[in-house]
Amino acid sequence: MLIDHFIRQSHFEEIHAIDIASTPEDVYRTIKQLDFRRSKIIKFLFWLRGIPEAALKLEGFLDIGFIILAEKAGEEIVLAEVGRPWKLKGDLQLLNADQFCSLEDSGFVKIVWNFHVVRVNGNSRVTTITRVYCTDQRSKRLFAVYWLFIAPFSKWIRRIILRLIKTDVETNPICQNSCHTPQIKV
Repeated sequence: MLIDHFIRQSHFEEIHAIDIASTPEDVYRTIKQLDFRRSKIIKFLFWLRGIPEAALKLEGFLDIGFIILAEKAGEEIVLAEVGRPWKLKGDLQLLNADQFCSLEDSGFVKIVWNFHVVRVNGNSRVTTITRVYCTDQRSKRLFAVYWLFIAPFSKWIRRIILRLIKTDVETNPICQNSCHTPQIKV
């Protein structure tokens, strides 16, 4: 996966997946257009964090400091950020991909988050991985405390996102009629 090129050894990691009855192309297109605002839970949790509602789309994440590190169209997109998430506003650093990769300054965490789509048994499997690399021991301790409280909500958000993707794809009449042929097991 492309994500492996950026953080292979992480201090914290979260992985979630879901199978969707459609083609990888349609699933990936849906990921790129997904609007998280449809989830009241995500809206509320992001509001608590001070994240503007306009950022609740993939492109909106780019407006608040995330960057696209890599993309293989139709298969995987890797987003990233550098900051201090244990601080109220997250202290996001506005960096480009080269700066992200070369950053070694102490006091920060580097976060990568991907969506990866593959065909599995006639369906598509979407996996989302979040990896966190702490640039020093102090950041690792601070993030560990932050993560103790935030991890359950982070996991919940990612599961909701995957369910939104599945619902959007599987209820889209175009995908239902032209993108997926159900397999009949004999």
